[in-house]
Amino acid sequence: MESEYLYNTDNRYVFRLKIKSEEDLFVIDEATGAKKYTPITKEDVALFKREAEHLCKEIQYAIEDIQWNTGKHKGLTYYYHIYQDLAEQLTDFLKYIHKLHKKVYITIYKSYDNELMAIYTEILEKGLNDILVIAQEHVVCFPNVEEKFGQILCAQDIYKQCKLFGIPVDDDFSQFEPRYENFISSGLCWALEKTISTVREISNEISALYRTRIFRTDHEAVIIYHYIKRIFDERTLPDYLKREAKVKKHHMESRRIAITTDSLQKVMDGVEDKYNNYTLCSDWFEREEDEEEELVRTLAREQASPEDFETLFKYQGEHKMWEAEIARADDFERNSDSFFVNWVDPYKLENMLKFWLKGNITKQQDWYVVWCLMKYTFRIVKEDQDKNAFAARMAAGEVMALISDAGTPGISDPGFMLVRACVARGVEVQCLPGATAFVPALVASGLPCERFTFEGFLPQKKGRATRLESLQTEERTMIFYESPYRVVKTLTQFVETFGAERRMSACREISKLHEESVRGTIAEVLHHFEENAPRGEFVLVVEGAETAKQSARKARRERARKDSEEEDSTTDF
Repeated sequence: MESEYLYNTDNRYVFRLKIKSEEDLFVIDEATGAKKYTPITKEDVALFKREAEHLCKEIQYAIEDIQWNTGKHKGLTYYYHIYQDLAEQLTDFLKYIHKLHKKVYITIYKSYDNELMAIYTEILEKGLNDILVIAQEHVVCFPNVEEKFGQILCAQDIYKQCKLFGIPVDDDFSQFEPRYENFISSGLCWALEKTISTVREISNEISALYRTRIFRTDHEAVIIYHYIKRIFDERTLPDYLKREAKVKKHHMESRRIAITTDSLQKVMDGVEDKYNNYTLCSDWFEREEDEEEELVRTLAREQASPEDFETLFKYQGEHKMWEAEIARADDFERNSDSFFVNWVDPYKLENMLKFWLKGNITKQQDWYVVWCLMKYTFRIVKEDQDKNAFAARMAAGEVMALISDAGTPGISDPGFMLVRACVARGVEVQCLPGATAFVPALVASGLPCERFTFEGFLPQKKGRATRLESLQTEERTMIFYESPYRVVKTLTQFVETFGAERRMSACREISKLHEESVRGTIAEVLHHFEENAPRGEFVLVVEGAETAKQSARKARRERARKDSEEEDSTTDF
């Protein structure tokens, strides 16, 4: 509520520090005139301390001069010069605070706000309060000039100097004196008002600087995060990734380790183990893709250093690189089969489907046929490819079919992105039903199937633990897809999340020669695949959590069983 109140009523400098784009992050270098991104550093803190000490001394000198002049009953001219010089010093310091505040505002890692506030409190705050009290007293007493201070001194001397050097002045001193007196009085009033207002502004600006993280929005922090990440990705990350890939691949080659999906997954596991020791890296790993603002809020709250950010960016870059390598190896292993070679070439694919298309499509229509979707057929379904280009062709009247060797289109499959792009353009989508792995797996599991939830593949990195935790109390039967390379890891996490005694079924190679279903508790199924290497694609069916009614019914049955046993023992006696 405090920040909202200030936001609506305050006109301080902080409310002009709005970040709408990366352009608002740049500061003009006074020496070169170039625009630069200059976040706050330790050197800025040291400079602030020196500037605060200098201003503190100037304030102390001014207070001593004022006290001496008061004792000597000096005229207003002396006070005018003291306050005029002090107002200039305070104004320069306020401008410096504004520059420093800009640096703090555009910084999402360590902002040194606590250090800056400590320096202000220790060195400058008392001096500013002292001069503010004195200046406020003078504002009240100086209007009674004739009673307390008499004639403004130095007017006669200044008049003589003007005459001596030929400076135009009135012919008669009696005419010059009132004008000079008015000049000094007006100037003194201005200097006093300027001193008081600037002292208050400095105090307010220091307070606003200290609370920068309250005033700055999460959206602004995300803009800063994107900028520093982009600069790191462009200037530093490519060479780092090139070096890391070279070192790890050389390590594998020197030990005659084939570059396969399995071996690359082990490399990925090593990368995750290395970086997950860092709090920020593990926090990023556990988050979903759409939780970026929360991640940036955590980074700012933790006061992470630039080195911490570099470590996080390296982790993100390495993770993405090895994910791409694993996907490439996976594609190669699957598509290297002689059967699938024919399905990789779009031209050959068109020839194979031509007969089917002629038999099922009688005229050119404005719609897109989806027979089966398969990520190995058209690379257009990859996340980094343009789906809209395909959709535009469909909207222009072309008819397309995307095929699969197994499974129903779009179920835990990137093909849904093609369908989404077509639907967004108003292109009709039709689907011919095909085999679906999870339906026979659910039926064959022996678990309740009147109500179930399909979870598909769990996230491989960020959000995996969060997703599992959200399912701890799920009462419906849960269905997951998993690859053989991660099934043991997933079952281990199931034990940690759902408990070792929860019932489940693991089905693989459904409708194929080596179809298998392993049923039992999660611990039993895990033990089976620790002893027997997993092969083929898996469907994991997990029993839902017990409902309140089921728990009560189970408790009644247990009590009845105990009562029956007690009766039997009594009868035997």
